[in-house]
Amino acid sequence: PVYGVRLPGHGTSPVDLRERCWEDWLHAVKQGYEILSAYADKICVIGFSTGGILSLLYAAEQPQKLAGIVVINPPVKLKNKNIKFAPILHGVSRLMRWSSSLESITSYRSNNTEHPRINYQSIPLKGLHELVRMNQYLNKKLDSIDTPCLLLQSVDDPVIDANSSKILQDGLLNANVSYVAIESNRHGILYEDEGNTHELTMNYIQQLINPLTDKAYLHKEKLQWES
Repeated sequence: PVYGVRLPGHGTSPVDLRERCWEDWLHAVKQGYEILSAYADKICVIGFSTGGILSLLYAAEQPQKLAGIVVINPPVKLKNKNIKFAPILHGVSRLMRWSSSLESITSYRSNNTEHPRINYQSIPLKGLHELVRMNQYLNKKLDSIDTPCLLLQSVDDPVIDANSSKILQDGLLNANVSYVAIESNRHGILYEDEGNTHELTMNYIQQLINPLTDKAYLHKEKLQWES
């Protein structure tokens, strides 16, 4: 059984996303986990981009049945350095809400997305502000995570700094972490199956669910990950 979580404010409109906070997103992950718990004895959480951060936050709560997590291109560190100003700009946009014309200028930023058919082409500053808040909270929780974790990271991600997964790897002191660098200049590597992302993910899940898998097979895969 598989359950796909749609985060609040996603798949609707940028205006809807502007009204959401990261706690809403985490709550949706928890709800999905509870639903899936009725159908499975072991659960693996796979999170792409923002979903990767959320999977780590939920793992920090050490839910029952959680066998492992897969984190793909987590936005721990963005290439756009202006992200640090998001909280300030968000505060300004809140002050400007009294004027619809000023609000349209201050509340949103254009998004040069790889997949304009499915991704928002404008992002509310509130969403970026929530991303900053979520990362700050995660920094306090990394040492609480003891769940096995696979980190997949594009080496030339146009959105995320390639050091993001390494930063997480260094902070996950109490978890068994595997790291794979994906040779790609794309952010959406899971959607596009760049670098056999699907196969790497499924093989990792198979090992978590069936730990008695042939040792030779495990050794082969371990060498593949480390390379």
